[in-house]
Amino acid sequence: FSYYDILRARKGKVPLFDFSLLRFPGFRFGLFTVFIVAMGEFGAVFIFSIYFQTVKQLSAVQTGITFLPMAISVFIFAPIAGLLANRFGPRWVVTTGMVLEAIALFSIFAITSVSTPVYDYYPVLVVYGAGVGLAISQLTSVVLMSIPWQKAGIGSGANNTVRQVGSAFGIAVIGAVLVAIISSVGQADVAADIAQSTLPASAKAMLDGLLNAGLSNGVGQLPPGLPQQYVQVVVTVINHAITEGTRWAAFTAAIFVSFGALSSLLIPNPRAKTDAKATTTTVSRDSRVLGDRISAIIIVQFAVIIGLLAAISWDYSQNAFMQQWFRDNAPAIGFFLNSYLGTVLIAVIGGALLFWRVMIKPRAGRKPSNS
Repeated sequence: FSYYDILRARKGKVPLFDFSLLRFPGFRFGLFTVFIVAMGEFGAVFIFSIYFQTVKQLSAVQTGITFLPMAISVFIFAPIAGLLANRFGPRWVVTTGMVLEAIALFSIFAITSVSTPVYDYYPVLVVYGAGVGLAISQLTSVVLMSIPWQKAGIGSGANNTVRQVGSAFGIAVIGAVLVAIISSVGQADVAADIAQSTLPASAKAMLDGLLNAGLSNGVGQLPPGLPQQYVQVVVTVINHAITEGTRWAAFTAAIFVSFGALSSLLIPNPRAKTDAKATTTTVSRDSRVLGDRISAIIIVQFAVIIGLLAAISWDYSQNAFMQQWFRDNAPAIGFFLNSYLGTVLIAVIGGALLFWRVMIKPRAGRKPSNS
């Protein structure tokens, strides 16, 4: 593909990918970082879904709700990343985000066990989501800011393609780690149970085949003909094998993200280049008007969100079925919906942030003119 595309470019034809863009360090190292980080991020979500739905016996909907703290954290920190990038440059925001992701993944490796409660993962997922929110948007910005604006379309396509290829490769590699650990740990547990006479020797061949396949038929597919008294022992073996596989797969994802954090340090910081050329500028009247309009839109959106949360909390207090469902499937969310607690917390925290952003920060940024 590379040879064919370069040949097309030399003949004056439009290439699918302009390899000349790789001469820009920000674009080159940015794509490399995108590839490595995508391997860790998407692979991690893949293995966590398997763990929650097998070992923790959560449904697909319950697993999605478990990931909700991560999604909310991404939603909160993505716009904050833009503010930080304007002040410190996008490279440091990207690096900080990936460091947070690595910390979260290493934490999952440390805390994961068969008996770990699901709610223990909520703080870790919040940290992980914060890292994703900080890193992803600014990583895209770094890639596109490094090339001429006329090539932004090609750069964006290359960025998305590299991310998709990295995610596919990461899922394959991390999935292979998961299957390998499931097989090795499961077979070791089976051998130990046979030695302790908690499993018959005849079960070894059946279970080894099941484990070598990485439980590809699902954990519910127990070996046919297995006596009922051994079912719980086999389920324990499978759960332990999947848990260990999840731990080491998370560790592998953390290594990928850590390498991504290191490679991001090779990316030139666009902010550093502009700082040297920066001169004192005056804020025009039009930009102030635009800023006021944007602030008004944000305030209206925030008010609508608070109203919707209040309506959901009211519905929760009146709906016994809804209360029971959240109590069984997502007790943490039910806790915040009860007595309007979540609505009040978001209103207070969000209101304080809005007040700082709309009222205090603009005034602090306006320096008195020397006349």
